[in-house]
Amino acid sequence: MRPPHTRRSVLSAVGAALPVALAGCLAGTPGDDPATGDDSPADDGSPEESQTDEQPTGSTPRGRPEVDCATASRPPVSPIGDAETPTDASRYPERPDSVADESAVETYLTEYERAYRRNSLAEGYGEELTTAGVPLGSTRVFDSREGSAVVRVRYQYYYEYSDDDPDTTAVIHADSATTYATYYLDDRVLVRAEETGRLADESVLRPDPWSSGTVVECWE
Repeated sequence: MRPPHTRRSVLSAVGAALPVALAGCLAGTPGDDPATGDDSPADDGSPEESQTDEQPTGSTPRGRPEVDCATASRPPVSPIGDAETPTDASRYPERPDSVADESAVETYLTEYERAYRRNSLAEGYGEELTTAGVPLGSTRVFDSREGSAVVRVRYQYYYEYSDDDPDTTAVIHADSATTYATYYLDDRVLVRAEETGRLADESVLRPDPWSSGTVVECWE
């Protein structure tokens, strides 16, 4: 099943310029997708907000999420389109030596999320996927217990895939909704939770890796 998207536009095979200017002011420093050099797609500020019970920033840190390491999984590292090998942006980064280095942890998790998204798209579309841009907009670090880190990445991404109609060379372009990925990291596990749609209050811990997270990696 192909991933959901918010809009489509049929482009010619030679392509048109991607609408990738990120609108609005994000809470962090925007980063270009190293695989494409493009900025993120426009955020039109549409009301994607939703409300539920959340964990506010500054709450008492919780322990390690209960996970079954036998179920740990992540999309395999894959090339995009007709490339022979994956790009650096699709390779998962190495875990930092210490979670006490907040800057290193933020860099690790933003790069991890970029790779996760690119590989997820490649897994879903196969050779039909021709472009994947994942410019990461901002991060938020939440309180966590000693020896762990909880970081949320907010971003939008875009991608293109070839129409499976053999009688056309059209390419479909899609832009994602606002996407949030929250990670819990310690020396044993990496847990990821994802949610789409603009949050009404970004100070809350949502998505919550304790209630909706899945384990992507375990270490001895």
